[in-house]
Amino acid sequence: MGIPGFPSMPFGPFVKGAIDGANPLLSLQGSGRYLRNAYLSGAGRLMARPGTQLAMTLMDDQGSPAACTSVAALTAFGDGALAVGHSTVTSRFYLYWLNDSLTDWYNISKVVQGSLTPAPIAVLWSSASAVKDVTIAEGLGFAYIAHNDPSTTFNTKQFDSTQTPGVVSNYTADLRGSGAENTYFRGVVSFQQSLWGWGYGSQAANDNDRPELLRFSPPFFAAMQQNDNFGVGHRVRSQRERVVAAVVAGQVLYVGTGYSLWPVTGFGRDSWDKSRPLDDSYGFAGLKSAVAARNGWLYYWSNRGPMRVFQMQQPEPLFDLLPVTSLSVVNAKDIVATFDPDRNQVMWLYQDGTSGRVSRLAAYDVMKDVLLGPDGDIGMGMRVAALIQPVLAPGPTGPPTGASTTNIGASVAKANWTNGEAAAGTVTVIEYRIQGGTAWTVASSSIQAGVVSYQLTGLAAATAYEWRVKHLRNGQSSAYLGPAAATQFTTVAALLPPTNVAMTVHLIGGD
Repeated sequence: MGIPGFPSMPFGPFVKGAIDGANPLLSLQGSGRYLRNAYLSGAGRLMARPGTQLAMTLMDDQGSPAACTSVAALTAFGDGALAVGHSTVTSRFYLYWLNDSLTDWYNISKVVQGSLTPAPIAVLWSSASAVKDVTIAEGLGFAYIAHNDPSTTFNTKQFDSTQTPGVVSNYTADLRGSGAENTYFRGVVSFQQSLWGWGYGSQAANDNDRPELLRFSPPFFAAMQQNDNFGVGHRVRSQRERVVAAVVAGQVLYVGTGYSLWPVTGFGRDSWDKSRPLDDSYGFAGLKSAVAARNGWLYYWSNRGPMRVFQMQQPEPLFDLLPVTSLSVVNAKDIVATFDPDRNQVMWLYQDGTSGRVSRLAAYDVMKDVLLGPDGDIGMGMRVAALIQPVLAPGPTGPPTGASTTNIGASVAKANWTNGEAAAGTVTVIEYRIQGGTAWTVASSSIQAGVVSYQLTGLAAATAYEWRVKHLRNGQSSAYLGPAAATQFTTVAALLPPTNVAMTVHLIGGD
């Protein structure tokens, strides 16, 4: 087994060669058998890590809601996340507001709903029979949402999370210095406190397709002016040089066409610079084929295979390390890139083949500098990938207080306390042991919020015990109450049964 064209060399089991079929060009760096989010199963075979324990199902807006058929976008927003779903039944795109851990969702007034079946807070676009990729940019409590449709039929939306209730409306901007008109972008991104859109089209100007054009707002996402734009590529209105995607990595906004890569630097209207392309051969394969890694590196899938670039340097091909990618038919629009910062791995999921549409996974370990995979038929597919950085949920506000021990018997005792936290979702843990012992016995780890006592049972008579209690909330623990004098007690001696029982018979009367 191994990559076609590269023999598997019979070196030792943990040395380069036999287990390094994914990248035989690098010495030892690819010889790891196990990685935290993927593992090698035989030479050159990459297996995906397991998924999450919870799965959220986006629902549509029918009278009896049904599950959406696709997820078109997912991105961090504020202290939570936004998702866009599409239904082929209703032919609509919907907007969803999720919490930071993707375990709950908000309604339009940002009230937590307590379920794994989010309902939409808005309909973004109707009469949309086919799913398309969607991008979302955030700025000052607003989300700007663009639909990647070549016909620019679907105007860009804005979501205002600062209003109560929030609203979703057309993104309107003063393009000609007077009045407002609907604006169409195929994608949006936030860069240096400005909103950027590409594939620009304007309803009123009747120029519904400027594929090579980028437009930017002044800082803090003010209205876009008509002269705040520039084009990339070498031709005006060229579909061949249309902007495919724009991704921020470090201090650079990388704008990729299908066959070129343009860097944009600067800090405002008077300093933007995109003077020259970094590459005039390979650009972005798809809207979501590029992702920023650590320290300003950008990893992207080109029309030939994976590449990377750092700041203003010449892009570096990675497809030579993975020659099998150039032998396959890759469906560019389905490529999704994501970066796992905890494991320092860039991962691409793509589909290849003219029929069957086999899902394949390739990963690049940026620390070990090794490209893994690809692996076929991995049993998963995704249209979006995002890093949602959790906001630490609150723990208990304080520990239990006011301990006392009552109802002490030979084998039982009642522990009492005052709750330091009684919010929903809080549980109390109580433990006990013989005084002077080293190991605690958990009497209960699921005492519900609001309960302030617990009956300890199964104790030994005439024995000195002590107990302690704490609160748990959102996986965080309070300090213990106890052991202390008020949580220490001695069970009573057991009553002994009578001994030397005898029967005396007294006869009264008789002959």
